[in-house]
Amino acid sequence: MRTALSIVLVATVAVGCSKQDETPKAGKPAAPDAGTKTLPPPPAAPDAAPPPPADALVEHDLSPQGAAWAGWTVTAPADGLLEVNDGTVKGGIAIRWGNGAGAMGFSQKKIDLKAQKRDFASSGDKVDRETADQLDVTITRVGTPLKCFYQNRKLAGTQVGCWTVSCVGDDADLARAHAICDSLAKQ
Repeated sequence: MRTALSIVLVATVAVGCSKQDETPKAGKPAAPDAGTKTLPPPPAAPDAAPPPPADALVEHDLSPQGAAWAGWTVTAPADGLLEVNDGTVKGGIAIRWGNGAGAMGFSQKKIDLKAQKRDFASSGDKVDRETADQLDVTITRVGTPLKCFYQNRKLAGTQVGCWTVSCVGDDADLARAHAICDSLAKQ
């Protein structure tokens, strides 16, 4: 029994020594065997374009909001998420961005501007401008004036409504909200 154990131990040490001799020294690559080919490193993957900044405006497909929105697009911030928003108009949708800091609503029905105007009058908010197709309003929340608008128009033979779900604090944000509304299109 002792002889068998000695043979196994000697064989293990011999194999271990020969494997140790084959490992390259630190900093020196192992020499390839005569029959082994060294392959060149794979080509570097092409650099993917970085994602657009969250506040960059990109085109969003509205078709995930149902068959009625198939073929419709809107240009809004890159981080925009589509959602149902039928508080202003039954069947309306919205695109929300910036963790909810901004949002625009869209419908394929006319917004009842007179009803909106009555709501603002009862809450003490100020209608800044009114036309047959648009209502511009300044509301005050916690002492902060915010600007909103509601707009009706016809696009691709369809009556559409567009409104600021999240009212904005300054003229630059209001102009951006109008640009998003104006970008609504049927392909």
